[in-house]
Amino acid sequence: MDRDLYINLPKGMVLTQAAILDVLKRNGLSADQSDRVGLRLLKALYGLKQAPLLWNLKIDRFFKAQGFTRQSSDACLYKYSEGGKFVLISISVDDILATGNHKDKIASLISALNDEFSIKIGEEWKYCEVADRVESFLGLLVTGNTEDGKITLSVPSKINKLVEEVQSAIGGDRLGTLKSLSDSSLKNKFNASDKLQKYIKDNISHIVGSFIYMSITCRPDISTWVSKAARGMHQPKETHIRLVTQLIKYLHGTKDRGLVYL
Repeated sequence: MDRDLYINLPKGMVLTQAAILDVLKRNGLSADQSDRVGLRLLKALYGLKQAPLLWNLKIDRFFKAQGFTRQSSDACLYKYSEGGKFVLISISVDDILATGNHKDKIASLISALNDEFSIKIGEEWKYCEVADRVESFLGLLVTGNTEDGKITLSVPSKINKLVEEVQSAIGGDRLGTLKSLSDSSLKNKFNASDKLQKYIKDNISHIVGSFIYMSITCRPDISTWVSKAARGMHQPKETHIRLVTQLIKYLHGTKDRGLVYL
């Protein structure tokens, strides 16, 4: 924390009477003012308004101390260059992807990251890992080869998860698939089951949120439809439910499609 911030005792947390009296005494308060005893935060907690900014400042100072420069074109991109060699770092909150041809710098960066941010889960320490090529990042499947330099980004796992959630909610009803999207299909008779329509209506914000992530990362083919569906996130009408249904079926039938970089 960069300032003094106090919170009430969380539910379930109890301080001994002796501890409370000690705090009151040191602050010149009487015993009947025990309701004024709280906690001073030493670290920013998830969900705290200051947390995103404090994390941004901390990780920014860390990278700059390692010799990296934040790029003006993208605040989430850092670059290090030396003697014709380079390292690029892309960061999304606390997910970090590093690449480059300066192997010594990458090794020292990994060591510094582990020294600064290694965490303990149960009895195991979790460290940064190094691989010859990235296979997935932020839910994206990354495929390609070094021969032709082609890289493909896709989201089959996210689509499968969304489809499984829908299938689980509608039970034995068949979801179906589509290989293309067209405005004319929206004019046909809407034959989605009542279960499916209710599920989409109740969860449209979650579903459209997934669509938005897919559209901006590797599925630009659904962008226009997602934009239309997003207009009904708060008060969905039949038109929006139709759009979402079509999108789910389309993604279900084209889960292996993605964005190709040449």
